[in-house]
Amino acid sequence: MASCSTDTNDHRELIDMLSYQDASALFFTNPQRIVHIGDPFVLMSADGYFYMYATSGGGSFSGWRSYDLVNWTRLGVVFQPPIGHWGMGDFWAPEVVFHRGRYYMIYSARWREGSTLRKGIAVSDSPAGPFVDALDKPLFDFGWAAIDGHLFFDDCGTIYMYFSRDCSENVVNGIHESHIYVVQMADDLLSVIGEPIFLMRPTQPWEARGAWRWNEGPWVIKHEGLYYLMYSANYFASREYGVGYAVSDSPLGPFVKSERNPILHAQHGWTHVSGPGHHSVVRSRDGRELFAVYHTHTNPANPSGNRQVRIDRMGFREDGSLFINGPSAGRMPMPSTEDGFRNMAPYATVEATASPHRAHLLTDGAISFDPRFPEQEWISDETGVQTITLRWETPILVTAVMAFPGTRRGAMQNQVRIDSIAGGRTDFLDTPTLPGEASIAAFEPRMTDYVTLSIHPHSENTPVCLSEIFVLGREE
Repeated sequence: MASCSTDTNDHRELIDMLSYQDASALFFTNPQRIVHIGDPFVLMSADGYFYMYATSGGGSFSGWRSYDLVNWTRLGVVFQPPIGHWGMGDFWAPEVVFHRGRYYMIYSARWREGSTLRKGIAVSDSPAGPFVDALDKPLFDFGWAAIDGHLFFDDCGTIYMYFSRDCSENVVNGIHESHIYVVQMADDLLSVIGEPIFLMRPTQPWEARGAWRWNEGPWVIKHEGLYYLMYSANYFASREYGVGYAVSDSPLGPFVKSERNPILHAQHGWTHVSGPGHHSVVRSRDGRELFAVYHTHTNPANPSGNRQVRIDRMGFREDGSLFINGPSAGRMPMPSTEDGFRNMAPYATVEATASPHRAHLLTDGAISFDPRFPEQEWISDETGVQTITLRWETPILVTAVMAFPGTRRGAMQNQVRIDSIAGGRTDFLDTPTLPGEASIAAFEPRMTDYVTLSIHPHSENTPVCLSEIFVLGREE
């Protein structure tokens, strides 16, 4: 893509150096520098830090700590089962919650009694551990293998555990299937109340691989009175592993799966990412943004248990559908904080010279990765150069603009210019080469109440298409 006044190589060098401030203050890129893990879970702790726990190998769990959700420091082993522990291996999928003054870790392990998978629970006075097993036995035993526990605290105070009945011991009509169940927890988290309730089994084509089918890694989030049960499916060591969701008006179901599933997966033909899944959800420091923290294969060409951490924004569209902006490949804005730059585009009025009735799709927070749903993108109903302007009621301090191309053929070859910001021009561009990357203009922070972009089609007499616009700014 050509720039306004300097060549693309100059732009690439500039955005890597950012003379006015370190680029890390504005952007991060995936993957995170944490490998040889799986099933990452992140807790925002009362001490002001994010803590990450993950399937770590070696019969123990490691932890990491971060202030910004991006730069992580390894804490080392936070849970080490003692000799003679009830679990003899396969320590998987730790999740930590703060409850009644202590930190509780639920996890999966292989029970010595019958060599079958069960759920355990450990406790600590610190999010950094050490965690000590609270029961010296499985948390519950329903007579079948159970993995991937997730604790959900409903608004009324009731606590539920969602978990997967593992396909290793669950065979339905000759097919190995993982099913998702829910059971109510006692307030001390050390026992269950009643019997588990069946919620969901594999029913969509993407969830299967031969004679094996999966619904696992559950996570529940409540939004506008509805319960969204997110889950992972397909084989964890395949590129087809991904994330879907189902919706109910009750935490006990019934849940109806989305027709958009999977909402996080490696698109056909992608070689740079494989097997995104088994996620957790966490809010940014200021509570404004939701992030999915998930793993992908460290070597996309050789999917295996060696996985790495990624984080991407997620949210809800106006129609209530759930989205994850990933797997992202290029620069993404740092998670928002109270005093930092954040995406101010959703607070602007959007004016478009073409297809104005669809202009709201440019600032709904959802970046398009999936060509199955082109209706979620802005496409001009006219050919030629198009102009888009974002206006705010009062001036804000702006330092970068990001324009994400749509998924239509040729969309990444559109030329995007940031034409006018507070009366000044800028030609500081980063060029998208992979799905999910943006054209980026970064510049000295300046006060403005509008930003204007022009989009030049990749070929003559063709419409242009954009997925999303981010404006990094803040109120002064």
